[in-house]
Amino acid sequence: GRHLRGKEDFGGALCAFEEAVRLDPAHAPSWTGLAEITVLSAHMGMIPPRAALTAARKALATAKELQGESAEGLHVEAFAAFLERRWDAMETTWRRALELQPDHVLALGSFAISLCAREKLDEALPLFERAREADPLASFPYTLAGWGLLMCGRPEEGLRQIEDALTFEKEDASAIAASCIANVALRKFEEGIAAGEHGVAVTHRAPFFLGVLGWALATAGRKDEARKILEELRARPADSPTAVSEAWLLGALGEIDDAFDVLARAEEEYQGLLCYTGLPGFDSLRADPRFGALLQRLGLPSARATGTLP
Repeated sequence: GRHLRGKEDFGGALCAFEEAVRLDPAHAPSWTGLAEITVLSAHMGMIPPRAALTAARKALATAKELQGESAEGLHVEAFAAFLERRWDAMETTWRRALELQPDHVLALGSFAISLCAREKLDEALPLFERAREADPLASFPYTLAGWGLLMCGRPEEGLRQIEDALTFEKEDASAIAASCIANVALRKFEEGIAAGEHGVAVTHRAPFFLGVLGWALATAGRKDEARKILEELRARPADSPTAVSEAWLLGALGEIDDAFDVLARAEEEYQGLLCYTGLPGFDSLRADPRFGALLQRLGLPSARATGTLP
């Protein structure tokens, strides 16, 4: 499944792991892989997180019965705790995974990102560095470092990491979305919108990437095109997972109440992207008292988020 990650073909990976556990139910790594791809799909807003977490926990329990504790299993468990915003359990579990396997690239990068979400950039940077050393030719560690820097209000440095990621894997959807966000934050609207359109194409119009493009267009003042994207997002079936980026798009259009309605749904669903509150997409919402209240409920710090940091 690891090679599928850059392309973000979660549907394909999910089917592959489901087939693997059916063919050989005694193979523990297949169960762990199934749990991981389930949690990742939930994190990207492809499937509803609450149900995904239940399914992932079942698969992890099966893997643990078969092979005991593993770094891979602990990594997925920590990721599940991240989605549930259980910060202490998450940290403990990722630290334990890295004790068992100090060069586990995904655990290093994901743990670092979760630290950035909580404004602990100083702790995160050495973990990103270790991830790059562990897998020097992978786009993944650069992509995650780029997102982490974006969350911590450092879009220029973030963009440099993202550009490195894209030299390794030009179709890395997550890097493409981050490139859109970083460019827009730096007021480089043409580059940002081009990246946003690329992201939408690469992911076959996946909701999160649509919202990112819509936000970019709205921020650049191209409101009519942004509204068309909003219509497309709203035309999805009623039970579709909430796309956090829809709130960014609404905020950029000045529709603040609607944006907070989207965030409330995302909070209720355990959408992981909601916790990246330092991202530029949230800028239009920071001044609203509802944003500070949201941060408190999420258990996240608010120095950068409420604009008291440069």
